[in-house]
Amino acid sequence: MQYYKIPPPAQLSGFVKCFWVGEMAPVPGKELRHLSIATGAARIVFHYEGRFGSEAAGGGWEPSFLAGFQGQSAAHRQFVSAERSGIFGVELLPGAVPALFGMPATELTGAFAELGSVLGKTGDQWQRRMLSAAGNGERAQLAGEFLTALAPRRHAEVVPAAARELAFGGMVEGIDALAQRFNTSRRQFERTFRNGTGLSPGTYGRILRFERAVGKIPGNRRLTDVALDSGYYDQAHFIRDFRELAGMSPGQYRKAIAGLPFPEE
Repeated sequence: MQYYKIPPPAQLSGFVKCFWVGEMAPVPGKELRHLSIATGAARIVFHYEGRFGSEAAGGGWEPSFLAGFQGQSAAHRQFVSAERSGIFGVELLPGAVPALFGMPATELTGAFAELGSVLGKTGDQWQRRMLSAAGNGERAQLAGEFLTALAPRRHAEVVPAAARELAFGGMVEGIDALAQRFNTSRRQFERTFRNGTGLSPGTYGRILRFERAVGKIPGNRRLTDVALDSGYYDQAHFIRDFRELAGMSPGQYRKAIAGLPFPEE
């Protein structure tokens, strides 16, 4: 598997964390397996080569969309493919969905939604241009131009600022204290945060801690140390979160991603 990141244009610094590319080729006689674990960020994904799919509820194989939104979610899924796959992704930041697309982020929570179903004809046109591009350098340019045209001149800072607070100990401080810091009631703060991220502050903070642990899993560090360094106070909560948010224990997850690239932030 090849995986790398492409920095977005400076105009998108408050909306897009990064563009990324993942290219995978199956081993003969073996399917490609992609773990979709819980995430606090919405993504836009373009399958420019091959497609993944998942087992349908009534049996059989259900193909993924060619291009669409993968919403923030506390759930996990597995996708498979028997063919070479290439994916271009856009990793969005907290507050980006309402700012760029004029809708509450809650509409994307847990969703895998086709681009056209969310953005209409504009989304269909963007999809065609992205999938027919000559390479990922051109896709990065097209994505940058498309999203920059949507970016507002002023961006409400409450949700991004609150997300940063949660990343640096805000859950320890408590939601009431965070609400006071932003001069609002707890109820109003939670409503604003959910509208911007699609998740409650508590769920977002939990997924953020889990994502920190995911980034530390590769390698040979003791899992107890990974748990403590990621903000877990005991091994039981660490294991429980992995089982619920990744579908497997931390040890099983380490084996599942062994050999896959995890570039530095």
